[in-house]
Amino acid sequence: MQITERDFEIINFVLAMKFSSIQSIHQKFFKRKKDGSTSDNEWYARERLRQLIEMGYISTVRYRFEQKNYYIATKHGYDLIYYMLPTATPAKPIQQIDVRTFDHDIQVMKSRLLLEDFENITSWQSDRQLKCQYPEYFEARGSRDAAPDGVYNSASGKVIAFEYEIAQKSKKRYIDKIHKYVSCIRNKTSLDGPKYDLVRFVCEKECVFKTLVEMTSIYKQYFVIERSEGFFDQHRVRAADHNQVLRCEQLLQMQ
Repeated sequence: MQITERDFEIINFVLAMKFSSIQSIHQKFFKRKKDGSTSDNEWYARERLRQLIEMGYISTVRYRFEQKNYYIATKHGYDLIYYMLPTATPAKPIQQIDVRTFDHDIQVMKSRLLLEDFENITSWQSDRQLKCQYPEYFEARGSRDAAPDGVYNSASGKVIAFEYEIAQKSKKRYIDKIHKYVSCIRNKTSLDGPKYDLVRFVCEKECVFKTLVEMTSIYKQYFVIERSEGFFDQHRVRAADHNQVLRCEQLLQMQ
């Protein structure tokens, strides 16, 4: 089987996001047809992944609290990206799903796909990719909060650090995180770490939302704080509008 550009992208995507469901891979790589229409049939995505599994680049793992398989990349898949795509910064493959971060990882995945679909963001880098790209920078900070959940380029060209907050942390951790972001944004001449123009927090809990709004009040130009309900609702509305447009176009083509 010949490895295509999309195969490289799938393997790198799974490495970056730790793991992926068939639904996420279908949405990311197979939903949009060449003629501009959309596909809800996951058969081709499953068939392509089956072939990648046979070649040893992808494998499946079952999350113990669900009767569902997820796809992870293998060491063979990592080596393929590392040696064949010199400009890529692949994250190392995981062996199994971490139950402690599973819910958070799923929400970050959903957020990324919605942002790519409806805000036209590009160049997403996961926290794992950032830590591989700037190992000394993040190791020096010595905190699991040092890297954002993702960094992307907005449609207007700004570099956005994205954080999905699923649980409440101590005020000290939030203070440290905010100060590190402000320092990173202001220190644009440094070459040893990532550069951000803005930080976007999406919060599941109202108490976290209020805490972050209060703590970032003197740095409003650097931070956007949102509730997860509003974040997902606005994109669901956009998805519904988009689907309505597609249905109208299909009806016109049938006439």
